[in-house]
Amino acid sequence: MMLVTAVVLGSVLVYGYVHYARLSSEQVDLLTMQAAQGLRSSRIQVQAAAYAGNARAMRAEGLYELAQKDATSVNQGVALLSEAAKKGEPEAALDMGRLYFHGRPGERPDYQQARAWLPSVAEKLPAASYYLALMDKNGLAGPVDAGKATKELILAAKGGVTDALFLLGNAYRSGDGIAKNEGEAVRCFQEAAMHEHPGAILALALAYQHGEMGLPHDERQANQLFALAHDAAQDPPRMP
Repeated sequence: MMLVTAVVLGSVLVYGYVHYARLSSEQVDLLTMQAAQGLRSSRIQVQAAAYAGNARAMRAEGLYELAQKDATSVNQGVALLSEAAKKGEPEAALDMGRLYFHGRPGERPDYQQARAWLPSVAEKLPAASYYLALMDKNGLAGPVDAGKATKELILAAKGGVTDALFLLGNAYRSGDGIAKNEGEAVRCFQEAAMHEHPGAILALALAYQHGEMGLPHDERQANQLFALAHDAAQDPPRMP
């Protein structure tokens, strides 16, 4: 559990344990934003709310500790995120799954642990479906299951995960885990391209260059898209 300073304890005593425990997610998010901007009083209030058992604040404090990167802070951050997730904070469960998918600082990925956290929030949080899709597609801590992965990509894509749209386009194009449908592949690539996904733009550029996926051969359009793909690759979208 988090280390509690005298200042945090004093804040809890002044404003009341129940007051901090009952702060809304919006209130905690505002305090967290203010704390990130350097407002010390807001930082103390986030800590006080976490100490009082507010799940949203526990998540915020857990992420803060993880960002410090030293072993003690990382362990404390993981403990806070875990407790916040158990209290019903869905984004904390996603944080835990993402953390283990990529690997705790200085450690290798633990896909088994990632799988333990992500399924419970996959229907609420599209990014959780995306990470599950990557594991099912590549056989990480489980068998390769292209059909299941594609269903998870569909959920993630509907939720606005751009990389899921790109991978779903590839699935429709190749027929991997779903019936081959080049029209749907183009639609997915076009939607992802609208969000400047370099892989999707490149896929469309190659399709125009070679007259594939039902698109006409169009060198001018292809060259324009090649240039856009190059620009987009300089600042690719981050994983969700």
